[in-house]
Amino acid sequence: MNLEVSKSTYELLQPIINQINGTCNITAVQSNADGSFTLSICNTLWATNGFIVSMQGNQYTIVSFVPNQSITVLPLISGNTPTIGSFTLYAPKFYHGTINATQTDLSVPDDTFNRVNYLDKLPMIWLHEPIDETNNTLAKLSPIARQVACELWFLVDYDFTQSNANHYQYAIKPMRNLIAAFYEALKYSGAVDDNLITNFITTDTPLFGRYSASGSKGKDVSVQIFNSFELSGTKLQITVPFLRSYLSNCC
Repeated sequence: MNLEVSKSTYELLQPIINQINGTCNITAVQSNADGSFTLSICNTLWATNGFIVSMQGNQYTIVSFVPNQSITVLPLISGNTPTIGSFTLYAPKFYHGTINATQTDLSVPDDTFNRVNYLDKLPMIWLHEPIDETNNTLAKLSPIARQVACELWFLVDYDFTQSNANHYQYAIKPMRNLIAAFYEALKYSGAVDDNLITNFITTDTPLFGRYSASGSKGKDVSVQIFNSFELSGTKLQITVPFLRSYLSNCC
């Protein structure tokens, strides 16, 4: 079997996404009157409200944040206090497929109560398929075995009733941080020749997937892609030049 074509692009991207660095460094801790703590953090990565983080063995809920400045958390158990140091943010979830196939994945219940929980589904990195893979099988001397024009969506939940400015501040900025973290993981993964990535395209998408369509009696109706959640984020279009050595050795 030709190992260079035996794996789909999503299989090549999964190990890279698993390597995304989620380390947040706390430089100061402020105690607040309501029992919460504001953590000074220069790079808040993809942190957004409502998600759970673990620090020094204790769990906290993110209740507010200022992108690339601070994260405010509330301990799940009263009396726990975060300290200066570092912690690892929750990992993004990777999906791939068509819109319908991905909608099915997002609709699968996660817990024993048969519920769909955003904490188990988001934030998401979605590889929109199908995609065309250009395999460089004739040029065996070339280190590049495959080039793939990927359309990746970086999305997180955010209330559609909120203002456009809030969508950019509290959903799109964190997802742009996630794109930056993904690119760093890609660059240093050993999977690509990053010198060949000369550009990529980003497209912000507040209120992702909502559009008008013709309904019954000629009236327009609101339709939403991935209707399990209200999402906002940023699309990344990037051509990934996978190295022949990576395709041959990728497990």
